[in-house]
Order: sequence, then C-alpha cells, then structure tokens
Amino acid sequence: MAMIRFIVNYFQRTESYSTRKFILEMFLITLVTKILISLTMFLFVDVFNMNEALFWAELDKRADSILNGLNWFKAFVLICIFAPFLESLVGQALPIYLISFFSKSRVVQLFFSAFINTMLHYPLAIGELIITFILSVVLAWGYIIYRKQGFWKAILIITTIHGLYNFIPYLMIYLIPN
Repeated sequence: MAMIRFIVNYFQRTESYSTRKFILEMFLITLVTKILISLTMFLFVDVFNMNEALFWAELDKRADSILNGLNWFKAFVLICIFAPFLESLVGQALPIYLISFFSKSRVVQLFFSAFINTMLHYPLAIGELIITFILSVVLAWGYIIYRKQGFWKAILIITTIHGLYNFIPYLMIYLIPN
C-alpha cells in the first residue's frame, strides 16, 4: 500500500513540472522501467530455465516485416514520429475522450486508456505486456494533465515521450551493426 501511495504522490507532483522536465522524466522512467523489467524477465528465463517465448514474442520478426525495405530516414519517421502520433490519438486521446462520458475520474480514464493502448499492441508476451502497459499509463497521464492546456499540446507532449522511447529500438535496429 505504501508503494501505491508513493506512486500516486509522485504522479501528482509531476503536474507542477515544466513541460521539458515532464517529458524528460517520463521518458527516463519508462526507459529505466523497461530495462529493469527486461533484466528481470531474462533472469527468470535463465534461472528457472523457462521458455523465453513466455516473456517475449517474436519482436524481431514483426519489426522486420514492418520495416523491410525502409531506409533509415523513412524508418525514423515511421518509428519515432508517425507511429507515436497515431498511437497518441488512438491509444490516449480517443479512449480518454470516450470514457469521459461515463467517468470523470482521472484514475478510470488513465487505466482505460492504458488498457486500450496495450491491447492495440496485441499479441504480446508477458514481458512486453507489462512494459507496454507501464508506458501506456505514463502516456495517458501526460495526456490527462496536459489536455487542460489544449488538445494539440497534450498530443505533442505524449508523442514526444513516445517518440523518444521508440528511438532506442530504432537505434538498435538501424544504427548498431548486427
């Protein structure tokens, strides 16, 4: 219970952050969380000799099929700009808009949006599911607190966070030799 209170208090404090600090901190939180969860999952696979497919779907094959034939610039636009923008509209703005007719609770809006955004990435294995859900919570929170300042500002902020987040796999796919 203390951990939940800590997380709630933390997110409430972020409402007073400057936009730049909010973007940077939310990106770093999602990145560090992804790294920690990934390491934990790999530890489970190694220590308990578990099937890796339980934790990770065949991301490389999915990425290869989508990005096949794209040069580095087109892939950058797709991965770091277009996909985050589209997912911001469909995964955060639309679900939050729709659920707001039924509930004004920010918690309900946040978790509904996070659930919808996570399901948009289906099929996911356990590790991917957890990581995607956490990113979705952060993005929904960003949309919820910044939409008061305007729809497009909220979309720009969460698209930026998501684009920075997607930049890491982009680097791994296109700029780091195999």
